[in-house]
Amino acid sequence: MAEVGLELIPVHEIQDQALIERIAEALNAQWKRSLSARLHSLKKSTPEFPMTVALVDTNQAPAAVVGTAKLSRALEDSNHALVESVLVVPGSRGQGIGRLMMAKCEYFLAGNGCTRVLLSTHDQEGFYRRIGYRDGYVVSPLSTLTSRLKGVIEPVNPSIATDNPIGISTPPASLGTGPPPPPPPPPPSAPATGCDGDDDQQIWLMKDI
Repeated sequence: MAEVGLELIPVHEIQDQALIERIAEALNAQWKRSLSARLHSLKKSTPEFPMTVALVDTNQAPAAVVGTAKLSRALEDSNHALVESVLVVPGSRGQGIGRLMMAKCEYFLAGNGCTRVLLSTHDQEGFYRRIGYRDGYVVSPLSTLTSRLKGVIEPVNPSIATDNPIGISTPPASLGTGPPPPPPPPPPSAPATGCDGDDDQQIWLMKDI
């Protein structure tokens, strides 16, 4: 497939509702959901990240969807990006579309200030290593809500915090005077690499861009 006419477009910039529905149908062909639920999910795409992007063949009429991906900033470092749900539609596989789409995603992310891309896979490790990815580590996506909350949490009033960190002048009788209960155990950390033969285990890879 010729690269001319293949454009990577953020879903929130698409005005053509029929094209958005074709993106939803392409995603649902791979990961089953109702059309209404998928369209609702696509509406969450935002220029602030996370966003869904589609690789669209504008040579065809109407424009055809050949691939999609979800892009987020990493919670651990907002200069790092997380790429998820990478999809090349069945009719476009084996033509270098996956390589082209990842290159376009990396270029787009670099233009938005990202310096590293991370992703996880359980069956495409060889492909990603061939295009420059190496062993990575687990990250989480930074949601729009999380990024906004970082700027709205107010500090505790120092005059209250000195005597009582939670701002209660007299402890209620119902709380008792005994020692506080022990904290819950921390959750187990996610593995950085998968195990052979276990499709539920993801291999994390990264690439500096």
